[in-house]
Amino acid sequence: ELVKRSLADYGIQINAIHWNSRGSCIISTHPSFTAKQLLPYVEHFTHHLLGSTAFTAIPDSDWTQVVIHGVHTGYLGGVDTPASPYSSSQLIDEIYKNNPATQSLTFVREARWLCPKDQISAKLHTSIVVTLESKEQANYLRQVDGLSMFGQFVRTIAYRER
Repeated sequence: ELVKRSLADYGIQINAIHWNSRGSCIISTHPSFTAKQLLPYVEHFTHHLLGSTAFTAIPDSDWTQVVIHGVHTGYLGGVDTPASPYSSSQLIDEIYKNNPATQSLTFVREARWLCPKDQISAKLHTSIVVTLESKEQANYLRQVDGLSMFGQFVRTIAYRER
């Protein structure tokens, strides 16, 4: 109710608010108001939902995911093995840095490892999933068939939900 009242002054009608199984807060507005139009008002209501918790607000869209196979995890298999695998930002930076044709792509979520975190340290290479802004961008990334990451060629394929 607090969120609805805090936005009513701006003419925004909230129809529903719920949390999905992945911990994302889903806000449904009246059909005459789009998610992109709601973004400028995020600061007016998020404290009611999240308190002082850090967050990212992204409008709902048709994102498309791509799997990248054979990505180096960052583990070397020896004494100098790092404490954790490459981070999402390191993975995305590596894609941009070594594949100039990807500069126009927009990654809308963090890259994530497909392998469970407790199993990554036993692997030198595994797969990641990246989420792109549009189907056209995902199609482009799949059509190039592969990328250069951490000094190796890696393959790209469409992501399929299990």
